[in-house]
Amino acid sequence: MPSQSWEHVLTVVEHNVQTATNVSIQFVHMSSFDNASRSSNVSVGVVGTGRGLEMLKELEKEFFNCPLLTNVHTTGKCQSDSEVVNILQNPELLCRQEDLLLAVGEAGVATIVKIGQVLVPWDMKNNLDRIELVGNGRPLRCEWKTSFGYNALIGEFRARQIKAETGYAIVMNATQLVEQTGDGGTASGGERKFATQLARAAVAAGCGDLFIGTHQSPDSARSDGSSMINVLALVKLPIDLKPIGGINE
Repeated sequence: MPSQSWEHVLTVVEHNVQTATNVSIQFVHMSSFDNASRSSNVSVGVVGTGRGLEMLKELEKEFFNCPLLTNVHTTGKCQSDSEVVNILQNPELLCRQEDLLLAVGEAGVATIVKIGQVLVPWDMKNNLDRIELVGNGRPLRCEWKTSFGYNALIGEFRARQIKAETGYAIVMNATQLVEQTGDGGTASGGERKFATQLARAAVAAGCGDLFIGTHQSPDSARSDGSSMINVLALVKLPIDLKPIGGINE
């Protein structure tokens, strides 16, 4: 949730809630209000924890208990954030940070552990097992990506099956997979034209949960706009995906 207006947030969430309702799928809204993974110190800032949590509380009321997800970067914020959101997400750069993994698990909500680009698929099982050790149950984990070199990421589809064999659920991040981190400058670039194609391929490969960044005007977005999908274009995607392999309802 970079420094966008409240009206912007409401517009995007309203579009996405309606899209999900029309095709009877579960929608979860994700906002990063305290992002510690910016490309540089001149990248767009965020609204901060206090206002960020207030906005999420307001969204929950506005959209009748819409499930909420946010990133956590420090152990001290896991418990307070979990009192507002339904899912905590451990960023990929901290996917092996044991104290943070344990704190996320102890918060008692569902968890997504994003996979670091340099890890092989089977490396994640031990990290996810740490969350179970504190009694959290089965966390979700964000689907595959690995570094292809020179800012590009790649989805290697054998990894989906390898990761599924560990017994943990998989989430495929279609828009981050087309992101080009840093892009040679002070902010990330991306190739959004490939995002929907990768989403279709993921569902065909058996992935039932998708993470998709969206905006009503991606080219003017203050963060990650070049990899986001327009909210109007997103309306058609779930309709196309359900017959392919089914996405979770």
